[in-house]
Amino acid sequence: WEAREKISASLTKLLPSPETPRLVFQSSVDVGLPLSRMLEYVSKVKALMEEKGIMGVCFGHVGDGNVHIGSTFVPESPEQVERARSFQEEAIRLALSLGGTLTAEHGVGLWKAPYLEEEHGPALELMRSLKRLLDPQGILNPGKMALEGIPRVALMERWWREG
Repeated sequence: WEAREKISASLTKLLPSPETPRLVFQSSVDVGLPLSRMLEYVSKVKALMEEKGIMGVCFGHVGDGNVHIGSTFVPESPEQVERARSFQEEAIRLALSLGGTLTAEHGVGLWKAPYLEEEHGPALELMRSLKRLLDPQGILNPGKMALEGIPRVALMERWWREG
């Protein structure tokens, strides 16, 4: 388990060692897929990483269709940030196109909320209606079902450390 928990963080060690500390972004996409589509998904994600110059790995609970994609990059230009954002978006949309879900085990979070309508269609409004019925004052996890303008990239900041 320790090795599995450190997969994403260990990606930073694959980056060239800088002379000065720098900001390194890590991200994780967590999707669920039908087992019959798993190999296709992982193959296409790996090709997408290659195309966009994203360093990453696929891992997870393959037996139950849960795939994590851990990736890392140094944001040295707006173009690099855009490549990371578009990679995550395409990885999510690919999962949806293969009959998967954008929420395997870690939930929607803020950055995947804009994709809920793509996955659930009109059912999302039913979910929002139920939320309003059960929480008319909007005090339970406010603002989470009617998100607009939330960034589509969830990247954690980490400083490079040698060792």
